[in-house]
Amino acid sequence: MQRLCNIWTPRTATPKALMKQRKWLEAIDQCHAALRFDPAHTKSSWRGAMCAIEVGMHDVAVAFVESGLDENMVSTELLELRRRLGPLPDVELHKGMEKYEDRTHGGALLIIIS
Repeated sequence: MQRLCNIWTPRTATPKALMKQRKWLEAIDQCHAALRFDPAHTKSSWRGAMCAIEVGMHDVAVAFVESGLDENMVSTELLELRRRLGPLPDVELHKGMEKYEDRTHGGALLIIIS
């Protein structure tokens, strides 16, 4: 029987250590690096958002959460954090596009091209 396990790399462990040291900006950079390596790594999205919140970077926190939910739309940690972040920043809509809130996916913004 083949055993499946998570891949551990320094890129995914470093943000956790930087968070403990309260080095928020460095942790954000490391979370970006980890997500470039593995876009589905939910913890990196969550940690990046939490660090962005600590330094008052709301839009960055939202971006981390939204990209994490794109990869894993059932992550309870990301859905809860998305709810706590409140309304999304306004986006400019182009002609023929409609904006609405989808309450079934944690209030994620969906844009429909009609």
